[in-house]
Amino acid sequence: MSYIAVEPRRAIVRAAYATLNGAGGIRRSWKSSCGSINSSLNERSASGRKKLAQARIDRLLAEAASLSRAADIRAYVRAVEQAIERERIAAPADDPARWSNWALTQADRIDPVKNRQFLQAFEEGDSSER
Repeated sequence: MSYIAVEPRRAIVRAAYATLNGAGGIRRSWKSSCGSINSSLNERSASGRKKLAQARIDRLLAEAASLSRAADIRAYVRAVEQAIERERIAAPADDPARWSNWALTQADRIDPVKNRQFLQAFEEGDSSER
């Protein structure tokens, strides 16, 4: 078994340390690397926040469109019911009522206020936007 003397080993360690810490050295390199990593993370974070904000706006607009479509369906059902009453349209007795119930159920299904979808989207979001 061979042993390396302690002094030569220390000399190697000192030389390696001096090389790493000398002109520019590892500390500066490390700080530089950390700085570029932080900068990259900040850019990604800002980009992510912008994408998240845009996704929330897109969802808000989609919910507003759903609310409008639900209101259109309800107005359509009222118009049909009034036309049937006014013009005495011949139809089996329960068909208009069944259709009306079905149509209003569909309106409720897509209505973000009735189905509380707006609250779910809001609660999933970042509390800083509240």
